[in-house]
Amino acid sequence: MKTLILVRHGKAAGISSTGSDTDRPLTEEGREFLKKDAFFLKQQHFFPEKALFRASSALRASASIRILMTENGLDPEKAVLSDLLYSAGVMTLLKTFRTLPDTEDSAVFCLHNPAVSEAVQFLTGTRFPVFSAGEGVILRFRAVQWRVIGPDTLEKSIFFPETV
Repeated sequence: MKTLILVRHGKAAGISSTGSDTDRPLTEEGREFLKKDAFFLKQQHFFPEKALFRASSALRASASIRILMTENGLDPEKAVLSDLLYSAGVMTLLKTFRTLPDTEDSAVFCLHNPAVSEAVQFLTGTRFPVFSAGEGVILRFRAVQWRVIGPDTLEKSIFFPETV
């Protein structure tokens, strides 16, 4: 079984002090929303203690993954940040997911739209509204290798918060 948790970063400020999109911080509302996500994942026993944690290097995404980890008692310094994930399109994300080490059964990613929504649509074989800030999905696959995850191996998808 492989479990992939995908979260769109929390709500961010419209402008950063540097003027760079990558430097936009989370708003207080965004931080509080992510804490609720973290609580939901913990209550549902879906937040894996032994998982890979990845996020875009953009401030709003890196802060989001750190909140999810901290709220679940995990060391946020173990998150791997990637410049590639900031501008990744859907095909880059799929390649990233499918080349994860098979020794790991769970991975958590904090990403950006539209790619995160498009990746979920591809992996589930369904269409749904674009993720808003802080929304996410838990995808469970009947697979022992990451390279085969997709609609044919999807066992269960749980969108959160429940209003998605």
